[in-house]
Amino acid sequence: LAGLKHTIRLGSKSFVNTIIGATYSASNFELDTITQSDDTKVRTQENKTEQIRYSVNSSFNSKINARLFIKPGIIAELINLILFYRVKESNASWNQIWDFNDATNLIQGYAHAKYSFSDKLTLNIGVHSQHLTLNNSTSVGPRVGLKYQLNEKNTISLGYGMHSQMQPLDAYFYRSLNTNGTYDQTNKELGFTTSQ
Repeated sequence: LAGLKHTIRLGSKSFVNTIIGATYSASNFELDTITQSDDTKVRTQENKTEQIRYSVNSSFNSKINARLFIKPGIIAELINLILFYRVKESNASWNQIWDFNDATNLIQGYAHAKYSFSDKLTLNIGVHSQHLTLNNSTSVGPRVGLKYQLNEKNTISLGYGMHSQMQPLDAYFYRSLNTNGTYDQTNKELGFTTSQ
C-alpha cells in the first residue's frame, strides 16, 4: 500500500482533500504430490492471483455557516486482476485452466451534509453512487440520520441507509471451460449486493 495526500485550503471555511494511492495483493498456491515408492516430489497444481488497485479520492469540504457542513466527493479506481491456474494429472503435461490479465474501473460519487438545528438536534443526509464499467452496473444509495442529545451521557439516534458493494473481483472474471476448449465469463453481469 502506498499513497499521497494533498490538501488545498480555500479560505477559512473550505478545503479540498485529494488522496492518490496504489495497493497490491497476491496469493500463490502450489500443490505437490509425493510418491510412496521413491519419495519423489511432483508439482501437480499452481494457482496464482495478483490484484493491483490505483485510486484517486477527492472531496470538497466546507463549513457553510455555524449550522451547515457539506462534503461532496468522487473516488475513481482502476483495478487490475491477474489469474493463473494450471494442473498436471498423472505426471502428464500441464493443463492450463486459465491465464488471464483483466482490468476494470469502479467510479463512486458521494455527497454528505450535516445540519445542526440546535446544540442538541443534528441531521445527517447524503447519497452514495457507484458505477462498475465492466458491466455498466450502477447503484445509488440514500442515507439519512437524525441525532438528539438528551444530556451529556445519552443520545437518541435514528438512521436509514441503502448500501451497495461489488462482488470479489475474481468472481467477475471467473471463466467456465466449455467442452470445445473455449471459455465463458459466466459471472460478468453480476450486479452490486445491496442492503438496507
